[in-house]
Amino acid sequence: MGIHKIKAVEALKKIKIVYTGDSNNNIANSPLAVSAILGLDFTPITPKEIFA
Repeated sequence: MGIHKIKAVEALKKIKIVYTGDSNNNIANSPLAVSAILGLDFTPITPKEIFA
């Protein structure tokens, strides 16, 4: 990985990524997977009614 890519990932690790809405779909799963691979802080926020 090039030095510019490493610096970009390190910069991303300083922020928190938050997804609001239905987190039981592919729209939420994609950033979740990328965050897990890169070690980023990802938090999905979903209303209780969706899981009732």
